[in-house]
Amino acid sequence: MAPSFDCVANADIESCEDQEMLRQNAQILALSGENDVDEPVSMLHHREIHYMPPEDYLQRLRNRTLDVNVRREAVGWILKVRSFYNFGPPTAYLAVNYLDRFLSRHRMPQCVKAWMIQLMAVACLSLAAKMEETQVPFPSDLQREDARFIFDARTIQRMELLILSTLKWGMRSITPFSFIDCFAYRAVQGHGHDAAPPKAVMSRAIELILSTTEEIDFMEFRSSAIAAAALLCAAEEVVPLQAVHYKRALSSFITDVDKDKMFGCYNLIQEIIVEGGCYWTPMSLQSTDKTPVGVLDAAACLSTTPTSSYSVKPYASVAAAKRRKLNEICSALLVSQVHPC
Repeated sequence: MAPSFDCVANADIESCEDQEMLRQNAQILALSGENDVDEPVSMLHHREIHYMPPEDYLQRLRNRTLDVNVRREAVGWILKVRSFYNFGPPTAYLAVNYLDRFLSRHRMPQCVKAWMIQLMAVACLSLAAKMEETQVPFPSDLQREDARFIFDARTIQRMELLILSTLKWGMRSITPFSFIDCFAYRAVQGHGHDAAPPKAVMSRAIELILSTTEEIDFMEFRSSAIAAAALLCAAEEVVPLQAVHYKRALSSFITDVDKDKMFGCYNLIQEIIVEGGCYWTPMSLQSTDKTPVGVLDAAACLSTTPTSSYSVKPYASVAAAKRRKLNEICSALLVSQVHPC
């Protein structure tokens, strides 16, 4: 008979709601220009370290005590399936966070089989989708994009349960997406603009945040530092004339983050851009007509379109939705009545 998770699940529901409330409050305060935004963001800073892998995990990957190829293969597959189903970037980032935290805590066999890697990736992505997406495919349907093994629903459920118990049901991780909107709004307001951050800046920052999941060196940085560094890189590419304002605003705003770490993360993202050749290109300008009017119209759209796909929603509705999602996960797993692997 499966163990009872009532107490643990209820505690995590409260934690989930608290963290979501902090993020939403930070966004609302940023929109209103209130200085009290520093307080909820500081609370997120305080909690984010609890959702990072232990410090020795990165060292184990670097010295090959833990095979880095295991992680690389799993992350690559997660990103492919994320694109196939058009999941939001936070879903993929959350799945990778689950994967890293699981690998850092669970004792893996000396020789990791290919099917183990895929099963971990499927279960992590399935859990992340249940936490972030409104429409979630069946776990068995996630096995696409070069999947070499096909697992039945029961096997995936057992793996999900093992991950949940290993992570002590702490599934509402604080990620760079918990900070990005608040940082962006304050950066824009810091140089005298009341408008929302340009959509192109937000899209590029989100793209850069997602790209950090493939490199193990980013594990030494907190989520807040990654969010700030990605936003600064995006501003320099998309709105270079305003980048100095973003830099000044972020440097003054992020009081709880080691600024050296933030700029170290910034340098690492710049290396990815240069080495990978993944420079930002304004697609809207490529597709428009080349007349002066057409180019100016497209540029205006890039600079005035509202911010990212996130929107500020009433806390009550968000909390209720999160409670329903977590309850659905609990019900689905407890119905299986199986022991962890």
